[in-house]
Amino acid sequence: QSKDGKRREIVRTCRRLVSIHLVLEVPIVKKQSNADGSKSLFGYAVTLHQQDTSTFWILVGAPEYKINNLQSGAVFKCPITHRQNSSDCRRIDIDDNFATGGK
Repeated sequence: QSKDGKRREIVRTCRRLVSIHLVLEVPIVKKQSNADGSKSLFGYAVTLHQQDTSTFWILVGAPEYKINNLQSGAVFKCPITHRQNSSDCRRIDIDDNFATGGK
């Protein structure tokens, strides 16, 4: 095999090592609404976060989420599970003063 052929094979191997390939036969569905039942736009922004080598979270934005009846928006962290009956997502406290009404 030529040097160019070997280089191409090394590049292909490296690409396989650093790429992530997710195949989900069952979609992951998460739900979250405001306490009064109104829409929070949960899912407006979604990203995958790696906390350590074995812990992954889905971070989900909800720009119209209400905290203490104030439409402040929120970010949630959700485990990668297939639970659909109850939300297993938890709100991330970004600004403790705002969440408690400045107290």
